[in-house]
Amino acid sequence: MHSAPCDPTTEVMRPTPAVATRAIYRLLAGLCWYYLSLMPLIGIAFSGAVIQRKPHPHSNPPGFFSSMANWDGVCYARIVNTGYFYDPGKHSSIAFFPGFPLLGRMVQIITGLDAVMALLLVSHACSLLLFVTVPIYLEDRDKSGEWGDNIILALLFWPMTIFFRFAYTESLFVLLMVLVLMGNRRQWPLVLVAVIAGCATGVRSVGVVLALLVAWRCMNEPGSIALRVVRAVGYGCLSVWGLLAFMAFQWKYFADPFAFCRTQTHWTVMPKLSLWQTLQTQVLLEPIWSVYVPSHPAFWARFEWQPNILVGLQFWNPLFLMASAAFVVIGIRRRWLTTEEVLLSVGLLLIPYLLQGYRMAMMGQGRFAGAVFPCYIVMGRMLGQLPP
Repeated sequence: MHSAPCDPTTEVMRPTPAVATRAIYRLLAGLCWYYLSLMPLIGIAFSGAVIQRKPHPHSNPPGFFSSMANWDGVCYARIVNTGYFYDPGKHSSIAFFPGFPLLGRMVQIITGLDAVMALLLVSHACSLLLFVTVPIYLEDRDKSGEWGDNIILALLFWPMTIFFRFAYTESLFVLLMVLVLMGNRRQWPLVLVAVIAGCATGVRSVGVVLALLVAWRCMNEPGSIALRVVRAVGYGCLSVWGLLAFMAFQWKYFADPFAFCRTQTHWTVMPKLSLWQTLQTQVLLEPIWSVYVPSHPAFWARFEWQPNILVGLQFWNPLFLMASAAFVVIGIRRRWLTTEEVLLSVGLLLIPYLLQGYRMAMMGQGRFAGAVFPCYIVMGRMLGQLPP
């Protein structure tokens, strides 16, 4: 007797038990990592209940959830509720990129939540997806899987990752970053990787660094030099579609595609300098060391309502930036980072420092450095070398 031939299409489409089990394991592991990541929020509850703070235009009324949406979170919530506005003569919400508030608005429409809760839901959903995605990328990157858990532990408990659980763009941006790295590693279609990179440019201006990763892959693809250059230019342009769309929006509604740049002149705390003077201060690292000089206008205590280094972040911003830079240097020297990861790290550290380091007296630099994903690979390797 002859058995009936099987349908090859059915066999291909049906997932094998091993694949299904692996997918379930990854999802459950991601949920466990995400659960552990919530532990630092206990500190938020404590600080909201114990530490009294002065009211500020960019802070919400006291409360557990509202305390996770201060400063930039307030601005994003206003964009969700009322949209953008631009006034050339004062602070304008057009300084904030649209990807994150757009997702928040969609969640608000679907769920009926208020803006703060909708944005927090987006941040936490992206954090959960990040803890599912990162182990997959690490497995592709290092087949031994020797360092995976240590790297995720670094991602969990490095202090600046607390912003991954706030109404901020960090978790969404890093998720897109990891997807681009994974897409290049797995040889996803270039158009798909470029579209993901373009999404990141609609979330944060530094997302343009991901276009370099797309161009780098194009230059390493088979073909003549001319063909590779054409691909790099074409897919590089596609990789910034989010930024271009935001500029087109500003051109249509505010008659100025660079409104998001021009309004930055109002988001500054330091005296205005010429371009040459600004470059001099940056080369001499003045934005970093001036934070600790009491007589300097950038002295950290001038920007804190309470001069206590344990309460405010301004004291720590330069230190977190320098720590991230040190991790990148260590990763390069020990060859723990790939060329793509090095390009990504250098761009993500340099762009915020050069554009905002001086004029904002290093405000936010620790948070920006916390979004440099390759640093956690180095941290994890270093943790793995410690005694158990």
